Amino acid sequence: MKSLVVLIILLFSAIIDAQNAFIIDKFGSVTSEIHNDNDDDEQQVLVLWHGMGDSYNSSSMAKVIEVFQSSHPDLFIYSIRIDEDNDKDQQLSIFGNVSLQVDQVCQDLQKNLPNAKIIDGIGFSQGGLFLRALLETCNNFKLNNLITFGSPHNGIYDLPMCKNQDWFCKNRNSLLKKQAQYFRDIYSYDEYLKESVFLKYINNDDGKNWQYKDNLIENLQNKLVMVMFNQDQTLVPKQSAWFYDFDVSLNKLLLFNETTSFNKNLIGLKTLYQKDKVEFLTIDAQHMEIDQNFLKFISNKYIGQTKII
Repeated sequence: MKSLVVLIILLFSAIIDAQNAFIIDKFGSVTSEIHNDNDDDEQQVLVLWHGMGDSYNSSSMAKVIEVFQSSHPDLFIYSIRIDEDNDKDQQLSIFGNVSLQVDQVCQDLQKNLPNAKIIDGIGFSQGGLFLRALLETCNNFKLNNLITFGSPHNGIYDLPMCKNQDWFCKNRNSLLKKQAQYFRDIYSYDEYLKESVFLKYINNDDGKNWQYKDNLIENLQNKLVMVMFNQDQTLVPKQSAWFYDFDVSLNKLLLFNETTSFNKNLIGLKTLYQKDKVEFLTIDAQHMEIDQNFLKFISNKYIGQTKII
């Protein structure tokens, strides 16, 4: 089992490198992380949360940081980490307890961020889901804009298809269904509600914690920007990035404003939408293939901006 775990980590490293190759090839070599120690009350802050199989100090994250730093030289950028050791941080992105990690990050941000009137957040893949969880659960933590790239907001109900004889792929998927704490089995929904240790809580799928709704509405000060990859084959369904759902009885995909979550306002999405605080963007690419120009667009339009035109 231990050897399988190591192989999975190596596999995910390769996947992340492939997915970010388009970004890396455009950027060239950079330093791994950038900080600004200015403790001015006017300081603007950007927090980043990487995806599964990546790490806070990876080359791909460093190149993302460089784009935002070039547009905003005085921006304080904090790349969220669960462990200062890069390898351990990568492993914990696959096998860690997400609820405990969100609690830890809540405490870390309160210690490590400077005083700031504007804090924006960007989450890549599962990192976007975790940042939303942070807004719902972390006292006194607010974000101006939250931008999520290919994030499984409504969970995943499958993993990428494996070829018939690909035993490694099938074993990996079987293990990851257990490890991905946002797996949401729409065909055994009652079992999901019984077994889920993370997603059902932050999505209030069982309708038991309305405080998360109040927190999200209060703590998101401006925009929730959800980016979907049109050619995404990693996120199943890819429309989970836009909080779509699938109705098994009707055998159809439900749009954002057709879902139970929206209509019952389980976490405040309806309220945010009615206040014009939700935006939907697309990238015509595979999962996490983000063009440098798109990052610049995000940087210029959303980072540090309290009024979006």
